[in-house]
This record gives sequence, structure tokens and C-alpha cells, in this order.
Amino acid sequence: MYSLIHFRCFFRQFILISLALFTVSKHSYSQAVPDYPDVSYGPEERQWLNIYTAPSVTPTPVFIYSHSNGATADNISAAIIDDLKAAGISTVSWESLLNLATPNDVATSWNDAELMLAWVKSNANTYNFDVSKLIVGGSSRGTVASWKLAHSNDPAIRGLYMYNALPDQVWSFPETWIPTNDVTESSPPLCFVYNVSPMDPTDVHDPDNGFTIVDRYEELDRADRVTLIHSIGTSGDTDRFQFLVDFALTSIGREPGLNYTFTYEDGIARVSWDTMIGRKYQIQRSIDLKVWDDLVMVSGDNRSVMRQEINSNESSFYRIQFLFDQ
Repeated sequence: MYSLIHFRCFFRQFILISLALFTVSKHSYSQAVPDYPDVSYGPEERQWLNIYTAPSVTPTPVFIYSHSNGATADNISAAIIDDLKAAGISTVSWESLLNLATPNDVATSWNDAELMLAWVKSNANTYNFDVSKLIVGGSSRGTVASWKLAHSNDPAIRGLYMYNALPDQVWSFPETWIPTNDVTESSPPLCFVYNVSPMDPTDVHDPDNGFTIVDRYEELDRADRVTLIHSIGTSGDTDRFQFLVDFALTSIGREPGLNYTFTYEDGIARVSWDTMIGRKYQIQRSIDLKVWDDLVMVSGDNRSVMRQEINSNESSFYRIQFLFDQ
């Protein structure tokens, strides 16, 4: 058996991608390039998706993402895709109607979501997906398109990560849909992230809409399954995905990581961690998250160890695999 912990050096800065703690990382936007672009999941022209595969010898969990109005399935940042890949999570960014303006549009997107997920499950072997471990996510429009799927009681859906969820317009058609009605005792863990503070008159993405869902979770005695974070637009980090990796890892039940520290200073990468007797620790490095070079193998002895290396690359990724003696 093995588990992973990953580190990334970038321009003398570092981003820790941990398995237990929320990490704040500041990403400038650069659009991700899919490993498998423009793949059809249905017969209609709108029914396509992009796939970003995490390199792994075993099937990987999948983050299923739906974009906001005015964007397309191509619009997802390279930084979050890299972070998800480093954590061993693949991504599917899927398309439906580009904009949702009417209840009929919303219903169409819900039907597309069902078709898309069926396609993902039926093609799991082709793309090395672990379809028993899915995280459903979206931004604004994407939270609407994903909502029925997210609360479909599918046990494979382990968590929901939603940014600027359920904008004001959603609540204008109570005769056709009330989002709280979809929340049940079986609804997955949910993380809401909002850009503004509650009742901001300049933005239709009111966190109070999310708090309405939080209240529903609490009514069902599921308060421990829902988190709402707002006002990131006035924080030091406006990245909508800043909590995604750790939320996803927690939701899929990934084993907590090592007790470690990692620094990168003056061209030297240093990592130290506590070891255990009966485990071996393989440190690896990659430039592209595809090919990993072995650096050193360490045997555990219940003491803390430290390793360092000179690194002048603009971007490098490090990981520790720890192996359990059988």
C-alpha cells in the first residue's frame, strides 16, 4: 500500500498541497490544456467535455466541473488542474447550454448532467477514473446545472464544491423549482465559497442564498456536512478554488498526510517529516506531473528526518510515497 504527499516549488515560492489542512494559494489565471479535449458525451452539439487526467497506476477520483454563464467548459485554470493532478485527482469539465436563462434551460442542463455522468461512468476504464469517488462542482450557472445531480443520492458523489452558488435569479421561479427541496439526509458534504459578503446589492451571488441551504442541512441534523465561506473578494486570495483540493481529499476519505514541513529558499528545497518503523519513504521529483524521478528512499525509524536538494527549475513538484511493510 502507499499514499502520497505533494509539494510544488514555483519561482522561489512554495505551495503545499496537503492531505489534511486547507491551503491558501494564489493563482494567476492561465487556461488549462485538456489531455482529452472536446469529447462528446451525447448526440447534441452542446454535449461535450474536456478531460484532465491525473497520472496514476491506479484509478483516480474525479472532480466534475460546470462553468458559469459567459464561460465555456474550456475555462478552467491551469493552476487548479495542476494542483488536482498533484493530489491524484482527475477533472472533467462539461458543457451544456452556455447560458441558463429560463426554467426550461435549467431542466435541459439537468438532463445533460445525468447523461454526462452516465458517460463518465461507462468510460471509466478508458480514462482511469475511480467513479466511486466523485466530487461535483460548479461556478454560478454551473451550480444550478449540477444541483439535481449533486443531490441525486448517488453514493459515488462524495462531496460538492460550489462557488457563487444559486444566484438570485434561481429563486424567482418557486412554482417550478426550490433548491432546498432537493437537499436530503443523504446529501453529500458541501463547501460553498462566495466572492462577496451577504446582502451585497452589487452582486446577485448573495451568500444568503447559500445560508438557506446551510439551514436545510441543519434542519436535517447534517450541519457537520456543510461549510460556507464568503467575502473572499476582499481577502488576500480571491481564488475560487483555494479550498478545493483539501475539501476533495477529505471528502473521498484520503488518508491524512505526513506530519511534515517544506521550504524553498535560495534555490534549495528542504522537506522534513516524522517517520514510523515499518514504513519506507520514497522522495520523487517531477517537472510536468507525468514523469517522476526517484531521489532517495528512506527507512522509517520513529524519528524525524530531513532531506534537501539544490533546485534551479522554475517549477518543480515533489512527492513522498510511503510504503507499508506487508
